[in-house]
Amino acid sequence: MTRQRTIVGLGEVLLRETPEGTEPAGLAAMVALHAVRLGQVGVAISRVGQDEPGTELLRGLDEAGVDTSHVQTDPDLPTGRVIVRAVGGTVARYLESRAAFDKLQWDYDLEDMAQQADAVIYGLLTRRDGQSRSEENRFLRACTGALKVFDLTNRADDDVDRGHARSGLELADAAVIDRVAGDALHIAGPNEPFVDGLSRFMRDLDLSLVIVRGSDDGTEHLGVLDGQQSNLVELSGDPQSRIAALVALAYGVVRGRDLERCADFARRVAEYTVRQPQSPIPADWLQL
Repeated sequence: MTRQRTIVGLGEVLLRETPEGTEPAGLAAMVALHAVRLGQVGVAISRVGQDEPGTELLRGLDEAGVDTSHVQTDPDLPTGRVIVRAVGGTVARYLESRAAFDKLQWDYDLEDMAQQADAVIYGLLTRRDGQSRSEENRFLRACTGALKVFDLTNRADDDVDRGHARSGLELADAAVIDRVAGDALHIAGPNEPFVDGLSRFMRDLDLSLVIVRGSDDGTEHLGVLDGQQSNLVELSGDPQSRIAALVALAYGVVRGRDLERCADFARRVAEYTVRQPQSPIPADWLQL
C-alpha cells in the first residue's frame, strides 16, 4: 500500500459569504481539503479569530477530515472573511484588510510539522503582513524535505508587491505565476517571448517547476514547465478545479512521476472535482 503524503496549505483560512450561504475558502483551507479528497493527509496552517466564524470554519474542516491542529486562534483579530456580492451585473469580492491570519505565530508544533511535510503550498496574500511573512519564512526554511510551491496568483487584487514576491520565491522549489505577476517581476523583456523569460526565471531562482496560470476564451488553464518540456492542464471556470489541479500536481511530483503523467493526473482530478465536488478521488488513480 502506498503511504499517505502530508500536504500542507500554509496561509489563510477564510469564511466565504455569498447570498446563498457560507463556505470555507482561502488557500490553506482549500489545499488541505483537496489533499484529503486525494486520500492524503491534508494540514491547514493558519490563524482564525476567537469568534463564531472561526468556530464554524474549524468545525467544517474537522468534519471534512482536515488536520486543523495547527490553525491558531487570535484573541484580538477576527476570522478572515471574503464577502461576495453581485453588483451591477458583476461579481464584487471584498476581503477585510486586517484578519487573524495576518498574525501567525511560531511554535514548536510548527517545527515538528515542517519535518513531516511532503509538500507545502503557500501564496502571496498572507505575505502582506510582516509577522505572518516572517513566521511563514521560518516554517519554510524548516521544511527541508518538502516540495515548496509558491502561488503568486493567490492575492487580493492585481497589486503584486515585488519584494514580497521575491522573498517568497527565494524559499520555493516551484512557482505558480500569471502575466500580472510576471510583469511585476519583469520576467520577460519588452520584445522577449514570455516563455523565454520564464526559462531564465527558472534558472535564476533554481526552480524545478513553473506553473503558468492563464485563460483563453474564458477557459482557464495551467501550463506546467520543468525546463525541458511543458504540458497544458485545461480547467473549467470553476475556481476549485485550479486548487484541485495544483494539489494533484504537487502529489505527482512528490511521488516522483514525470511531468507528463503529473499533468495528466492533475487534468483528470480537476475534471472530476467539477463533476463531483464532494467525492473522494478514486483510489486507483493515485498510482499514477
